[in-house]
Amino acid sequence: MSAPETGTWTPERTFTSYLAAQEEYESAIREIQKRIEAALAECGIKPHKIETRCKDPLSLFVKQEKKKYPLPWADCSDLLGVRVIVQLASEKTKVLHAIERSKHFDILEIDDKELERDYRELAYAGLHLDLHCGELSTSLSESLRCEVQIRTVAEHTWAETEHEYIYKGPGLIPKETQRQFARVLALVELMDIELDRGVKSVSELESYSILRLTRFLSKSAHDLNWGRGSHHLSLQNVEEICRRTSIPPEDLEQMTASFISNSKAHLDALQGKIGPKAASFDVRVHLLAGQPEALLVAALLDHNAYKLATDMEQSDLYQQIIPIARVMGKRSQFQ
Repeated sequence: MSAPETGTWTPERTFTSYLAAQEEYESAIREIQKRIEAALAECGIKPHKIETRCKDPLSLFVKQEKKKYPLPWADCSDLLGVRVIVQLASEKTKVLHAIERSKHFDILEIDDKELERDYRELAYAGLHLDLHCGELSTSLSESLRCEVQIRTVAEHTWAETEHEYIYKGPGLIPKETQRQFARVLALVELMDIELDRGVKSVSELESYSILRLTRFLSKSAHDLNWGRGSHHLSLQNVEEICRRTSIPPEDLEQMTASFISNSKAHLDALQGKIGPKAASFDVRVHLLAGQPEALLVAALLDHNAYKLATDMEQSDLYQQIIPIARVMGKRSQFQ
């Protein structure tokens, strides 16, 4: 389908053409979501939620009547919309940077509502992006635009409620009622600020780095189709290993990640011979082998089995490490 010449986009033709191409736009927004999710994952960002939508054809008809876009497919920035909802205000900028780094998008405009606010004003502080998605097209346009809204959970709750009851609410809403909604923004801002501060304080604790390593091991085990084991036991074991080896949890995570990437044969052997589903599995003898932290132990054995044996010699985990060492051909390093 070839697009009509610029200047011929009446509201009626805009509606009819867009309605006919609706499936193409639905497909495009799904692809945009995948690419945004991939960009965030590459930067280690886990959003609370991602929502998408294509503009309704009737909504575009009404907008074209008002705006009279010469070329609505290029001029209307919100035909496609993505909303990225994050838990912390500090994550909004991280999402922006992740999208900036992606080869799939060019940012045409950044609308930071927080920077636009007067210091005396209570106003919504979301971060909005106007994206150019040059690699995607439809029968109406050789490239696509997409509006991306980045909000915290608190901002999202307020914005959705205000949109329903005030922006698109009934007429003649009293000023005091409107002010009630505006005052809530102060609490939203305070909540986001204090949450960020609290998370930063907890993240700086040494115990949190051990928890983060434990969570990494649990996720890695899940990705490998291993069992998650006992979280409480994992925390105890990981703390013991960190204390005995004197290796920072961050370094242990990096070491384990590298080992997992390069040692599939060792991992398959562990599960096949002494994993929970193995015929020879003895829960008393092989308990550690059934836990996610077996990945950490295997990585340490691969790195330096003698040092691990020396470090853990006085630990209650010593005897549980031996079956893992045996499978990996490192038994001779242990007494």
